[in-house]
Amino acid sequence: MNAKIENVVKKIADENNRATFTEFLTALEAEFPELEGNVKYSQPMYEAHGTFIIGFKPAKAHFSIIPEAPAAEKFKAEIETLGLEFTDTGKVFKVKWAQEIPFALVKKMVAFQLEDKMDATTYFRK
Repeated sequence: MNAKIENVVKKIADENNRATFTEFLTALEAEFPELEGNVKYSQPMYEAHGTFIIGFKPAKAHFSIIPEAPAAEKFKAEIETLGLEFTDTGKVFKVKWAQEIPFALVKKMVAFQLEDKMDATTYFRK
């Protein structure tokens, strides 16, 4: 995990939540070494070949997983089956700190994004 992301993670007040989030991001980076971690909009974001792949935003009671709309739509049923709550945008969903992190789902989303955006020429989809 790079220093920029570490600085965001350090701001998570609860020590257990901070450790959980660190383990999650470390596992994600190990699974997808081609991802480049960055901080934009005060949240950890992961990019590949200059385009956004997925982002995360820690909060007091949960953290948000922020894919782009096509990934959220593709995996909507699985997200709902896991009991995860969408925000009002329908593109971002929350994982409460007490819930199990849906790592298998996140891996599918990242793999989808990497393949779907292989030829992307912009950071976000238009």
